[in-house]
Order: sequence, then structure tokens, then C-alpha cells
Amino acid sequence: MSESTPRMRFTYPNFRKSPWYDDFETFMGEVDASVYTTREDRNIVLAEGGTVAWDSASGILSWSTILYLNASITGFLWRVAAGSATLEEGELLYATLVRNPSTNTTVVVSVASQVPSTDGGVMLCYRLNDRIYWRDGKVIENGYSGALFTTSTGTATTPTLAAVLAAGNGSGGTDIELASSKVVGAFGQDALLEGGDGSAVAPAGDGRVKGGDNSGAADGGDVRLTPGSGTPDGRVKLEGDSDLDGVLRFTEKSLPTTTATEAAVFVSDGSGSETQGELYFRKNADGVVVPLTLRSIDPRALFALNESVDGVTSTKALGGVPFDATGLSGSTVKFRAVLNCTVGTITGRARLYNVTDSEFVTTADVNTTNTTPTIREATVTVGSGAGELKESEKVYQVRITNTGTLTGEVVYLGSAFLIVE
Repeated sequence: MSESTPRMRFTYPNFRKSPWYDDFETFMGEVDASVYTTREDRNIVLAEGGTVAWDSASGILSWSTILYLNASITGFLWRVAAGSATLEEGELLYATLVRNPSTNTTVVVSVASQVPSTDGGVMLCYRLNDRIYWRDGKVIENGYSGALFTTSTGTATTPTLAAVLAAGNGSGGTDIELASSKVVGAFGQDALLEGGDGSAVAPAGDGRVKGGDNSGAADGGDVRLTPGSGTPDGRVKLEGDSDLDGVLRFTEKSLPTTTATEAAVFVSDGSGSETQGELYFRKNADGVVVPLTLRSIDPRALFALNESVDGVTSTKALGGVPFDATGLSGSTVKFRAVLNCTVGTITGRARLYNVTDSEFVTTADVNTTNTTPTIREATVTVGSGAGELKESEKVYQVRITNTGTLTGEVVYLGSAFLIVE
């Protein structure tokens, strides 16, 4: 009685069998044939085959002339006649070889999902993700047509865009899937994604870039416009009349540099003198930085409007307005007032007074003797020191004074306010 191995089915004698030598001799013959097959297989090289073509839509793989496989141990060739085969996704093409050939031998090829477990079967290629992977490492994409096994480099040519679109998908072939997730321009050239042109009766197509959707709990894909690094670094440029439709979000950044022909809007990361999380504008040529927050244009910066004081009263305190100069230390802040006097022999004066700290803002001080409304302004120092416009919320008044002594000697204040340049 004989036994056999579970995978290769080699026959060997049962431990009780006598005589046993015949089964042992059979066993060794099967092992020898299998080992020899392995030696032949590892020395096979594919050659010739003429024009090899692959179309994933139809599944047809073809070769225009005889495809040779070399039997290196005996020095002969196995020959696959010119022809074609239809491969579905996951299927392979294999040849059934006559082992240890003593002459050049024509063999047949077959398509299956697996190679038969016999000594004769040798896989030639395999279809995966619409590509054909050959046993010698070559890979061809959909639309390939070329001398795959006779070119000097042995590399496949790049498929045309038309061929890729022709394969497409089941709904008409409108998508291109990029394995490398990248579109790269040739050396020194632009990479352009452009909508289709329109006509008098049809609108032009949009050029769209979209992040990937996510149906689960994870975030959707971002759309990132990343300038290239260099000297100087590149820029993201919106050319022409560019309207932004939707929400524009800013990520916190350090203070940007600006050239003579550009300005910058940014949200500060707090690494400089700016407040973290606040929106700022920087003028060209690394100019002044202005906060783009409500407080820099808040109507509360208007401290007084249409007031007057006569020579008898002499001094009047106007309003009580809260104001916070945080973030304005790098900007030009001015105290501006419109003043005039009824007679030119008196002086009208307007000053900003910090009620919270009981002190005047020493640089917010203007005056005039003119009898017609006159704009007067002074540059204000922002800081935390005495007499400075404070970088925290304080209550301020405008105080106007009159050097006259008579009721008819009047100083008029049209308005008094702070501006940020």
C-alpha cells in the first residue's frame, strides 16, 4: 500500500509495505521531475512577440509574432504562436510546457484564475487593476501597444490620454485615476488644469479642483495650493478678475514679508508683536501692519461731535468712550479734530483724556486759532507707559479748552476721533 504527499501528490511507500523499493523509486522520480521543473522555470526569459497590445475595456491582450520562452538547460525554445487572449480582472495567462525539450517545441497558452498544479504549467502574465504584470517584471498600462520584448530598454511606452479616456469607466470614461496622485509638468513647464472653452451659445466649462469625500467619521480631503520653494519662494496667484465664492479660512502664520508690488492679509500666530488669532493687513515693501478687526474701525473711536465751549466756561469734558489699542503698536495712529474759534485772538485746544488712569494722552493734543473749521491732527504713541494710548480697554474723553474770557469768545469742535493708517 502506498501513500502520497498532500500538495505535490508525490507517491511514497506505506511504512508497512514490503517490498517498498518500487514505490520509493517512483517517489524519487517525481521529486526529480519537480525539482528540475523549478530549475527550468527560474531560467525562463520571454523574447520577441512582435507588437504586444493591451486594451482593458475589451480585456484583449495580443502579440503579433511568435513569443519565445527559452529552455536554458537543454538549449531549445518553447514557442507560443502569434495570437491573443481575453483576460478578466484577476485572471492569468499560462503556458503548458513540454519539460526537458529535445527540440524547439510549440506550446499552447490558456487563461484561468490559477495555474494548474502540474509540472507543465508556467504563468506568463497576470491582470490586476487593469494592468498586465509579466513574469519578468514588465508592466503595461491600458492602451499600450509596442515592442515590449524586443526594445533595447524593455520598458512600456506611456499610454496616450485618449487611450486612458477611452477605457474610462462604465458611465462613459470621464475619470482619470492617477496611481501616483500627482500631475507634474515637464521640466520648466506649467501643469495646467483648464475648463473647456465656450461659444456664443454654450457657456465655458469651469476648471475645478476638489478634495476627496469621506462617508465615514474622518475629515474630507483638503484642497491645497502650495507654492514652490525657491529664492524667493513662489506665490499663490489669482489672476484676472477673481471672485471668491464661499468661505475663505486663514491658518495662523507669522508676520509675512511683502515686496514693493504686493500686500498681505494674514491671521497672526502670535510669534511677533501681533495678537494671536487676529486678522491683519500688511502694506507693501514690509510696510505697517494694521489689524483688520472691528476695534480698528469701530465707530466708538469717534469721541465727540458738534460741541463748543465759551471763554467763561473755559474747559469742557466730552463723552466717555471705551477704547482698546491692542495690536496698534506697529501702526500709525492719529488723533484728529476739527476746530475753529469765533475770533482769532483766542486758541481752541482738543486733547484726549484717559479717565480710567486719570491722565492725558500726551501726544493726542491739537489746537488752532483759525476762525474757519480746520483739521488738526497729531500722531499718537501706543504703549503701556504713562501718557500713552493703552493696549488694553480704557475709558477716554475729549477735553476742549478755550483761552478766551468772554461769553462771545467760543471754540467749536466739529468732531474728534482716532484713525489708523
